[in-house]
Amino acid sequence: MAYPLYPPLTNIDPQHPAAVAQCDYSGQIVMHRDLCPQMEYSGKGLYFTGYWVHKDYLDLPNPQKLVPRIKQDPVPVKHPRPSPFLTESS
Repeated sequence: MAYPLYPPLTNIDPQHPAAVAQCDYSGQIVMHRDLCPQMEYSGKGLYFTGYWVHKDYLDLPNPQKLVPRIKQDPVPVKHPRPSPFLTESS
């Protein structure tokens, strides 16, 4: 059985050779130009995870990992005057 000279995700032209690399997610040999940085949400925005992944295996970042924005407390009123019927207990 004859094995292919290049892996299936590579498209190498012998007249114009290009670099190949290994995908960090799948471990397959792919064209270097097809690798994309894997991004994740954390804290206030996106950050680079350090993995270079083939575009077919790229995961979309999940926005659930963002820290929710919490509004500030309202400004307190000086010398509040609540109505008497709100402060009476029954």
